[in-house]
Parts: sequence; structure tokens; C-alpha cells
Amino acid sequence: MALDDEKTLIIAAANIYTADVDTKAPTVTAYKTNKEQALTGWTNIGHTSVDNPFKIAREGGEATSKGSLQKKKLRTSISEVSYSVEISLEQFDAPSIKRYLGKNATVVDGITYAKSKPAAEEAALLIVVEDEGSVLFIHAGKTSIVANGDLEGADIENLVSIPIKFNVLEDKNGNTIGLGEVSKLA
Repeated sequence: MALDDEKTLIIAAANIYTADVDTKAPTVTAYKTNKEQALTGWTNIGHTSVDNPFKIAREGGEATSKGSLQKKKLRTSISEVSYSVEISLEQFDAPSIKRYLGKNATVVDGITYAKSKPAAEEAALLIVVEDEGSVLFIHAGKTSIVANGDLEGADIENLVSIPIKFNVLEDKNGNTIGLGEVSKLA
């Protein structure tokens, strides 16, 4: 592997989209040619935190060495891995509120009410990260969207955030989360 300065990334902008389960990510070529057309079928979820754009969490994947009496370290066994993507929504619109309170939340006179047993929304996830002429795609064909902690209004200096999590599930092809290479847009 050689050093490649063009494969590094600083987040200048990031947009997070959802679509129907199993919606494929656009190709970099299609995105370069016509962003709007490449994102057909994808819906931007709105404003998210500038301080914490997103976090991909990994659970599991512990590696253990297996061996025999004759050879103590014969092979490595790795446990199953699950992924989730954590974000903070800063747009209090009906879809954002329902993602936090649950798909089965009900709206009465303009107020959304949670049920005691919330239901998760399922959707495909696409995160498009741009950095001064470069782009990176993060994609999951199937996720389950749930609340991710408390909604706090303790800070009067910053925007209030709605914490949600995309639990990444296996899509129809058995894939979970995917990361693209950093690619030049020009």
C-alpha cells in the first residue's frame, strides 16, 4: 500500500439520507454527473449536529486464538459483529420526532405522542460526506431506526438535538454496513 494524500478526509459537509429498504447507494460516477438524479429515491433527514456529525459504533468482533495440544495458536476465531450509526437530529419536524418516539407514535392536534412500546422504522441509510472536491459514501441497505438516549434541553447556548440510532441489519444480500473510498468529484 502506498501513501495516497487524496484518500484522506476532513468533513466539510455531510448529508444523511433514508430510502426504502434495499435501495442501492448511488455510484460516485452518477453522483459526479448529476447529484440530484443520483439521489433519486433518497430523502435528506434534515439538520444534524455540527459537533458530532455521526458515529459508527461496532459491537462484537472479539478475536480469540484457537489451538491444539501440539500447536497453541493454530487459527483465529472472530465473533459476530454488529454495527450502528448514531446521529443527533437538530430539526424538530414530524419525521424526526417520529424517529425518536417510534414509528407507531400518533399525532393529535399537532403534537406527536409516544406509545409505551415504540416500533422502529426500517429504512436504507446513506451518508454522503464531502471534503473540498472529494466524496465518501457510507451505506446500509437495511437499518432499524430507534431513539438513542435522552432528549436534553439543558444547554441554552446550542441547538437541542434528538438522539437517534440506525441499527444496521443484514440486507437482502446479507450485507450490513458499507464504506466507499474517498473519491475526487472533479
